[in-house]
Amino acid sequence: IQLVGSTNQTLSSLTGNTTLSCSFTSNVSGLNVVWLRDNITISSSSKYSIISVDDGQDGIISNLTVINVNISDAGSYICSATDQSQVSYLTIVSILVKPIEIGETVDFYRLTVGNSLRINCAALGYPLPNVIWKKGDVILSNTTYNTSSSLYNVTTTLSVIKLKYTDRALYSCIFTNEAGNHTEVVDVRVISNLAPLWPAIGILCEFIVAGIAYITYRPINIKKAN
Repeated sequence: IQLVGSTNQTLSSLTGNTTLSCSFTSNVSGLNVVWLRDNITISSSSKYSIISVDDGQDGIISNLTVINVNISDAGSYICSATDQSQVSYLTIVSILVKPIEIGETVDFYRLTVGNSLRINCAALGYPLPNVIWKKGDVILSNTTYNTSSSLYNVTTTLSVIKLKYTDRALYSCIFTNEAGNHTEVVDVRVISNLAPLWPAIGILCEFIVAGIAYITYRPINIKKAN
């Protein structure tokens, strides 16, 4: 038995169906293909559809369709072929999932100097995504954020205590795996803690300027009147 080819699937969304395929050839007739996952044989059902056909040249092509695919369907599947002489050959075929955002990331913060900042991001994917954070184009140390994960999900939180004006920037939360990547960008604006007083200060300045002008020009007007 020889493997002719196999097809993995890389998903960017979890909707609809997806199909894995493998094909074998043999100089012995009677090829039979079995699909397995976690060493359990897969049968056609409401979840799976298996169609195997002879290619007309001593070979066989088998397609496994996963119906209504979800994240728990991601991973490795075994396609195993056996001929009448009981010789077997197997190959591993995988469903990969690009990182997909979970929930909605707040993409804008406007905070005052001295406040604290916490940015949360979450994604799912297979293989489990890795996480990096950037401030502008600079990669941040992993001591500035926390990350927790499960089989398919990863959550990360970037924390900045006592914001400084120089902390204003575009922050990027980047999830990557071998299937692809996903980036969330968060705009952080840091303003002076005097900012709430600026309107009142502006009005006060106007009164001061008006007072100076009154004091300066009033004697001139009195002289002209005399």
